[in-house]
Amino acid sequence: MDELTAKAPKAHAAFILIFKETIGLLGKEAAVFAVNLTDALLNMLFNHVTMSPRSCLPMYGKAFKKIFAEYDSLSASAKVDFEKNTCYRTSMRIVDATGEERGKITDIKNWKI
Repeated sequence: MDELTAKAPKAHAAFILIFKETIGLLGKEAAVFAVNLTDALLNMLFNHVTMSPRSCLPMYGKAFKKIFAEYDSLSASAKVDFEKNTCYRTSMRIVDATGEERGKITDIKNWKI
């Protein structure tokens, strides 16, 4: 996130504005996760344009693994809070189950890096 903030401050600010309302609906634990998730996704997008496609795969694997680990470590009430106020898990499940690249999210999540 530091790279994006430094190199594209307007893009970072716009992205945060988009999610500010949703993050404001969450309790503290879920909000911290949402900010970390946003940072991780922004970093992936930012780094993707500066890297070759092949070198992105390990980055994606590590990022998704970290995101899922952080989600798994949330308390049950924070998970309910997060899922109630966002469509993150639903989106991930739909893409993984029905998308053109079915099962890829699960595959990436299970990579040994």
